[in-house]
Amino acid sequence: SGGGGGGGVQPPAPPPRSIIAAVPMNLRKGEELRELRNKWGFAVIGLPLTSSSARVLVPAIGRAMNYVKMWSEGEVSYRATLVIAHIDQTFKRASAVVRWFMAIATSKLTLCVSNVPGPQVPLHINGASVTNLLGFLP
Repeated sequence: SGGGGGGGVQPPAPPPRSIIAAVPMNLRKGEELRELRNKWGFAVIGLPLTSSSARVLVPAIGRAMNYVKMWSEGEVSYRATLVIAHIDQTFKRASAVVRWFMAIATSKLTLCVSNVPGPQVPLHINGASVTNLLGFLP
């Protein structure tokens, strides 16, 4: 059989050098910080997997975050979320649009990272204890 055709065992793929993460960004500034409301977007960054040392990884992640903060990715994601929410509330076929947008927006993500703390006191809903929380990135 000719040269180079497929069918043979392929070598394993090299390990990834980074994972793709969505990281929330607080977009409130100045007087907005005093308001009791959320205004956040998210940025997509590559988190390095090139070392097991926190002394190497933490500064690299900090540099990646500082880099994305220079651009308007957080503001764009915030505005896109507002548009999608408006579509969802306005049109009857919105759920298909929302699913399509979320599929595109999250298709390359490996994880979502947040430093938002959980509740500091036990939570109850209709008398039942809340034992687990599941975060959602809109």
